[in-house]
Amino acid sequence: MPIALTRVGMFAEQLLRAFWPLWTVLLLILAPLMMGWHELVPLEVFWVAVVVGAIATFSTLFWGLRWFRVPSRTEAIARVDAAIPGRPIAAIADTQVIGSNDPASTAVWQAHLARMAERTKSAHAVEPNLTLTARDPYGLRFLALLFFVVALLFGSLLRITTVGDVVAGTDGTL
Repeated sequence: MPIALTRVGMFAEQLLRAFWPLWTVLLLILAPLMMGWHELVPLEVFWVAVVVGAIATFSTLFWGLRWFRVPSRTEAIARVDAAIPGRPIAAIADTQVIGSNDPASTAVWQAHLARMAERTKSAHAVEPNLTLTARDPYGLRFLALLFFVVALLFGSLLRITTVGDVVAGTDGTL
C-alpha cells in the first residue's frame, strides 16, 4: 500500500511539474475574458490576443505532454526504500556474492536479510514534493491565480459568453 500511495504522489508531482505553465496560461486567458476586456478593446487587438493565447496554450500543452511521464512501480519502490534507513528493500533484493559456500557467512547473510525484512514493515508512503519554486522562480503561477481570483470577485463567468458577439461584430445589445 505505501508503494501505491507513493506512486500516486509521484504522478501528482509529474502532473504539476509538467502542466503548471498550461494552467497559468489558461488562468491568464480566462481572467480578462471574465472581466469583459474583449468588449472594450478594438477588434484587431482582440484577434491578436486570441492568436497569442492560442499559441501560448498549444505550446504549453505540447511542452507538458513532452515532459510528462507516468512514474513506474520501480521508481516508487526506490523512493519508499530511500525513506527507510539502510534501504532494506534493496538489501532484500541483493544476493550474497562472497562466501556463499561458507555456512557462517551464509548465516550472517540470513540474519542480515531477516533484519532488513523487519525494517520493511516500517515502510510508509512518501509525501510528494509539490513545490514549483525551482521551475517558477518568479511566481508567475501566483500572478495568474491572483488575476483569476480578482476576475472571480469583480467579473463574471457569464461575460465569457459574449465573446461570440465580439467575433460576430455585434455589441450584444438589441
